Amino acid sequence: MNRKNKIKLDISKLIVLAIVGSVLSIALLFFTAWATNEAVSAAGVYSDHATSVRLRLQEVLFSDAQVWQSIINSQLKIAKNNNSNSIVAAGYVLTGVDLYKPITFLQSQIASLDPGTIPDSSDILDDTVSESAGPLVVNDVVDYGAGQEISLSSTATFNSQDPVVFIYHTHNTEAYMPDSGVRYQENGNSATVVQTGILLAELLQDKYSIPVMHTSKNHIWEPFWAAYSHSLQTVEAALNEQQSINYILDIHNDGVPKELTTTRIKGQKYARLYFVVGSDRIRNPRWEQNYKFALRLQHKIEQRYPGLSRGILLQDTARYNQHLCDNSILVEMGGYQNALIEAKRSTEILAEILAEIVLEDMSKR
Repeated sequence: MNRKNKIKLDISKLIVLAIVGSVLSIALLFFTAWATNEAVSAAGVYSDHATSVRLRLQEVLFSDAQVWQSIINSQLKIAKNNNSNSIVAAGYVLTGVDLYKPITFLQSQIASLDPGTIPDSSDILDDTVSESAGPLVVNDVVDYGAGQEISLSSTATFNSQDPVVFIYHTHNTEAYMPDSGVRYQENGNSATVVQTGILLAELLQDKYSIPVMHTSKNHIWEPFWAAYSHSLQTVEAALNEQQSINYILDIHNDGVPKELTTTRIKGQKYARLYFVVGSDRIRNPRWEQNYKFALRLQHKIEQRYPGLSRGILLQDTARYNQHLCDNSILVEMGGYQNALIEAKRSTEILAEILAEIVLEDMSKR
């Protein structure tokens, strides 16, 4: 066999091996996911694999292109018009495996481990994972135009003043640097995320007549990484005190650059919203309902204020106290480089959209 033919044969073998390897890898992935789901279900432990694929496929098939793209973008850094990266992102959304991060394959199958090896009280682990583990690659500040007016039912009223929305801040010292001069404001909260929580509560109560409970309680003390354990106690106390609570928002700001967290509407700068759902399949059996809640917010915002939301991040290795109540999410209200006024403008829109969802739900009861 001459050299030229040998080279052709070697190339053919490599191609065949690559194809076979790819097929086997995909088969192994889905077989492992299936086996994991069966084993965990048999053990009586909640597993999110089948439901996550179903929910995400529904988003692909039934949501509009803008919403789908925002969900894709919220999972991975995607270079504009790069189809290969988009394919990888789609694979991650459907399977939970990021080809750029091999460890996600192990994380996606973590439910196959003995649940006893994962302590239920390990909320401190949540804080070791950045809420914004998948920052977007987006255009610089772009004017997306004005949002449409929304109409809320004037007939929907609450029979009591018992709060239905609870707002808190695990990282209550997170500040807006143009106003505070510091990343974390430890003395007072004049320029921290607490101010957006105060405004959100006021708007929901005064403008939309929705009873709200808001706390500015400090959860940052030594050790810093235990903040979620501290705020867990706050949420548990609130739910024990007010069983009427049906929606919970933990408001933060993000640690990524301003060009990722800023947009323009009617010529004014707004801090972009980013919704984070802790989808740890073992420690958060409520993650599916929380994801649906985030999707409702995402849909309405994207339809009326395109570009204001950065999308939804499903964080498979955390739960962020969201296991305690349905309709619980973490909201990144812009980033630390945004001005407080920019975050407040976005808070006004979040109040509108959240109020519409709450009143829609109330009208169905």
